[in-house]
Amino acid sequence: MGELMVIPGGNKKYTYADYDALEENVLYEVIDGKVISMSPSPTPKHQDVVDELTAEPIRQKAVTYVENALQTFLEAIHHDESYSNRVGIHQY
Repeated sequence: MGELMVIPGGNKKYTYADYDALEENVLYEVIDGKVISMSPSPTPKHQDVVDELTAEPIRQKAVTYVENALQTFLEAIHHDESYSNRVGIHQY
């Protein structure tokens, strides 16, 4: 996250009327009476690139998690002979 830029004004506490009078083409926010210049929202292209960069690692983590959970379940069934007998799993 980038740094917030405080609009100069000394110790002045800004009001809603002051905020309303600011330029409309710049994003601002008033926090504790200080006017803060906000970063613009990312462009759709930027969001698409971020999605592409993060989608595969997230997908791979999900696959690995499911594979590990399934492996743990199958090992538990294999070692629990009474469960295997109840559900009809037989070793060959």
